Amino acid sequence: MPVPEVFNPQQAVRDLDLPRQFTAESLVTHIAAQLGRTIQIQILTGLSELGMCGMWIPADAQSGIDYLFVDAAAATSPLQLLHTTAHELWHIVGGHTPTLTPEGIVVEMLAARFPNLPRAVLLSGLLARSGLDSPQERDAEAFATALMAHVTRQVGQPTSRAGRAALDAFGHPVQRPLDV
Repeated sequence: MPVPEVFNPQQAVRDLDLPRQFTAESLVTHIAAQLGRTIQIQILTGLSELGMCGMWIPADAQSGIDYLFVDAAAATSPLQLLHTTAHELWHIVGGHTPTLTPEGIVVEMLAARFPNLPRAVLLSGLLARSGLDSPQERDAEAFATALMAHVTRQVGQPTSRAGRAALDAFGHPVQRPLDV
């Protein structure tokens, strides 16, 4: 699935050919199948204490597994879990490169909780969701927001004023399809 030069999050969602109803877990399975990759998702307690909602550890040549971690606090509802998962998945789909140096405390936390996770994978770099200060993070958040708008339309729920304000804040015309 090639990523266009001008990122259009609504088109990216349409290009995924999503089933009518899905969960965070089935979204991971769907995208993994489309990309021909192995992606594992885990809920992890403690990331929010480090200022993160989620994180992606890209596959290495040895394991071939992409790891997505979502903080337990960001997984308190199916929609929150879906949003954070979609954000992290876009890093994979978008071909992003991890730029965040792994913090020792995160590496140790993951190594303790997931002893079978190869240490070389942990040390190779992490891309954690903690802010929107880079184009990669903004694109991932725009994709997750567009996906949530898609979900809202699928279940026929109107978008609130706060929801529309959030869409406006990202500078993407996601709210237009919601008004029809």
